Amino acid sequence: MNDTMLMSLLIEDGLLYIYWKVDETVWRSLAERAPSGEPELLLQLYARQNGEWDLAEEIQAFGRENRWHLFIQETLRGKRVRVGLTCRAPGETIATSEFIDIPPDLAVIGSQMPDPYDAALFRLSGAGRAAAGQSGDKISS
Repeated sequence: MNDTMLMSLLIEDGLLYIYWKVDETVWRSLAERAPSGEPELLLQLYARQNGEWDLAEEIQAFGRENRWHLFIQETLRGKRVRVGLTCRAPGETIATSEFIDIPPDLAVIGSQMPDPYDAALFRLSGAGRAAAGQSGDKISS
């Protein structure tokens, strides 16, 4: 029996919580086939566009069990999204979350952070540069 799970929740305006736990048997199988002996994971954020699921973000991840926070970009306002967890080699999808509808009036989370630590994390994540088309560095764990 495969007990792998992937969960994603919109927990605040502009912040997506992602949790996964890969079944031990599945993890061992992926590790045996991985070139380095350690599965290379990718978190993939898909957005629904014109009836198709298009890849919006792909972020390198790690760990059999982990939690991540993803700052949702303004380009995803009003869209339906889902998260996938994939192993780079052998290119196998491990799990896919249910979809989440991102509100069209999504607030920019960076402007709501009174705590200097939170504001610094937002700046370091690169999420504030989304309008300029930056990609790949928008996630924190």
